[in-house]
This record gives sequence, C-alpha cells and structure tokens, in this order.
Amino acid sequence: MDKKFVFLGFRRGGSSILFMLLQGLLERSGYRADDTVARFHLQAIAPHDIPEEHLQDAFEQNTLVGCFRGGVSVVEKVKGFEIVPILVVRDPRDCQLSWFHARYLHQQDALPASIIHDADIDQPLGVDDTFIDDIRQLHDFARQREGLIRKYEDVVQDPIGFLIEVAEFMGIRPDREALDLIVMEANFLQLVGNTDQHNRLGRPYEALNALSADDLKKINGTFGEIATTLGYPLTAEGLASIDLRALQSRDVYKRFAIRLARENGDRIEEIHRQQRLIEELQTENGYRIDEIRRINETLSRLHAALADGV
Repeated sequence: MDKKFVFLGFRRGGSSILFMLLQGLLERSGYRADDTVARFHLQAIAPHDIPEEHLQDAFEQNTLVGCFRGGVSVVEKVKGFEIVPILVVRDPRDCQLSWFHARYLHQQDALPASIIHDADIDQPLGVDDTFIDDIRQLHDFARQREGLIRKYEDVVQDPIGFLIEVAEFMGIRPDREALDLIVMEANFLQLVGNTDQHNRLGRPYEALNALSADDLKKINGTFGEIATTLGYPLTAEGLASIDLRALQSRDVYKRFAIRLARENGDRIEEIHRQQRLIEELQTENGYRIDEIRRINETLSRLHAALADGV
C-alpha cells in the first residue's frame, strides 16, 4: 500500500511555518503538498467537517497533506493509502502563552475564536477551547501510526537537520538548491517589541524562562501533566542552555538576505525590462531606418527618371 503523509502540529506551535517549509521543499523537488485544513478554514469549515471526498482527493493528489492542529480523526476515513503522521510538538505552556497574547487577533477569521475575556493564563482561553484534548489526540495518533515526532525547540536550533530527516523519513530525494532556499526561509524568532499585542517571538521554553514562579506554578497546574507526557520538564532547572541571541541574529541575517535578494531581483528584472525596451526600440528604429532607406532609394530613382525626362 502506498504511503501518504499528514502533517500535525499544535496551535501556536510553529506548525504554519513548518508546513510551509516542507511544502516548499517538496514542491521545488517535484512533489506535491497541500494545506487542506487552511483551504477549508477560509470557507469556515473546521477540520472534522471537511467532506470525506475532498479529503480523499487531497491525499490522492499530494504526497503531504496538512496542517492538522485538531480533528485529526477525520484522516482515518481516507482509503487506499497508509497514512503516516509527521508531528511537531511544542511545549504546550509556550503555546498557551502565545495564544494568551494573540487570541484577539483572529476575531475576523472565517472561524473566529469565542474568547473568554477574563481568562487567566492557566485557564481555557475560549468557550470551546479543546487544546489539551487536541494535543493528546494528535500525540496518540502519531504514536499509534509510528509517525515521526519531533520537538519545535529542536527544529529551531537545527532546521536543516529537521528537513533532511523528514525527507529521509518520507523516502524522497530533495533538490539540493531547493533545500538551500528553504533553509534560508526557516526563520522562527521574531524581534517583536510589544508582546502584549502579539506574541510571535517563537522563543523556545519561554514559559519556563520568563514566567514568574507564581504564574509558572499556575500554568503547570493545568499543562504540567501533558507537558511531562511530551517530554518537557516542569521547571527550568537542568534545562539545556540555548543561545537565543545567536539564533535571533541568524534569523535576522537570513531575513535580510532574503529581502536583499528580492530587492536585487526586482532591480535585475527592471534592468531586463529596460534591455527589452531598448531592443524593441532598436528593432523599431531599424524598421524606420530601412523604411527611410527605401524611401531615399525611391526618391533617387524618381529624381533620376525626372532628370532623364528633362
């Protein structure tokens, strides 16, 4: 039975950028991938309500389908393929912290979240908040199907290692140039000043390192058990040190290089446009010169004929 792959991730767990990177790598290497969940989200259709025939078609047409952050049981309806999960987990306390700051940003979405305005950091942030249940379902699904499970925190530090590992797991041969380009686009850490409005800093272990002792105790009361299940410690004690400044600098340089390449690309395209315009003008002027030459020749013949007649 042919294998097809499904990408799973957590809400506010870096799943969007990770799927984008994998999709770019696959498509630039001659494969197909589709964020089916995102397409139906724009139509106000939740993952568990995606029509079975559309989901079946997505797996028939693509090597990788995503990006499920919940409702993954719908994938069990797909027939004719061995569906293998690729799951990237993130410390659920960091996901909760990120969503706590960003939950008001999605009120204009096709499927807007029902916000609980006075919720504390350790409490459900929406009326229908099933975050912990979604995590358990995703994790169980990936383990039961012997999928690839990796931590966001490790991917941030070694994105190229993650991409190569996923390619090997999927049994595909990525294009080398495509891999180089995708690694340049693997930027996770954002230098955002006001996290009260939007926390997309992407920093690993932010809850463990940034929360007060009281807030960490509260959030551990809600998420400690599932965090432990996923392999995360309850405190920062003994946590491996991560050079965030170096990672931020790396991502800043990569974003600058991408922006510079785009600007240079625009300039090169403008140069090419000017060159094409010059060539067109030269061609047009060439036609005009030929026409003038023909007119002059005609005038010369007429002048000669008139002279002979005189």
